[in-house]
Amino acid sequence: MVSWRTAAVLWLVAGSSSAILVPYMTDQLLLAVFAIGSIVGIVLAAASLLRRSDRLARSSAATGTVWLVVFATITLANLGEPGPMTAVAASATAAAPVPACKT
Repeated sequence: MVSWRTAAVLWLVAGSSSAILVPYMTDQLLLAVFAIGSIVGIVLAAASLLRRSDRLARSSAATGTVWLVVFATITLANLGEPGPMTAVAASATAAAPVPACKT
């Protein structure tokens, strides 16, 4: 069984990583999902450190399951879209002329 401290650290990492990404969200739906996710993660981290109960363990597990489904759905939905690195690479190759081959 995982200790309460480990669970709190995992929730803190999840909430903090979502909070770090919030300023970079351009879609309003993603902004809301990441903002809510960051708040929920940080609140569950604090609750796990301050209060240990069976009810908190069940709600933490249920929240983790919902978190996994929501963020996996977002990830799978965005697989086909080009990301920021694709746009940078495309602009770099478009700007650099290809030398002609001499035979």
